[in-house]
Amino acid sequence: GELVLAGANDHGVAGNNGTRVDLGTLTLGNAAAVGIATTRLQMNNAAAILKTTAPFNLAHTIQTNANFTYVGSNALTIAGNINLGAATVITIQDPSAIVTVDGVINGAQNFGVTGPGTVVLTNNNTYSLATTITDGTLKLKGDTGRIAASTGITLTRATLEITNAGTANVDRIGIIGPGVIEGN
Repeated sequence: GELVLAGANDHGVAGNNGTRVDLGTLTLGNAAAVGIATTRLQMNNAAAILKTTAPFNLAHTIQTNANFTYVGSNALTIAGNINLGAATVITIQDPSAIVTVDGVINGAQNFGVTGPGTVVLTNNNTYSLATTITDGTLKLKGDTGRIAASTGITLTRATLEITNAGTANVDRIGIIGPGVIEGN
């Protein structure tokens, strides 16, 4: 099923889950639809789908306990952190969709992007396991967009784009010791 939250909501307790998606589609029509800004949006199952009705900035932290899918062509900026509670792959279904993560992706988990869309990372991310990119694009943008000391980066029919807006070092994929970027 689908739940559409069109207006701002004030449910939730600071630091806790404001909205939890286990199955189905959560369609957001307002950046404050998932509860007060200090609550989390929890994506709790690989069958969880996030959709927006317009481009907007989501200030909430997202807690992931599984993969999830973003559908639609609207740009989404996640200003809050993404806490990886489990290995997480974000599927971006629309090739014109751009999901920008301005917060920090953290946790001792794998992180990945799949589908034809684009994920842009603009912060110094601290998740500590492997990064996979399949069929889409992962952009590390600006002076601080980086991947922490990952165990490796795997590209499959995908693009890893690193842009440098200023004087920052170009070593922003953070591989410690011998490292390889593999792709096909």
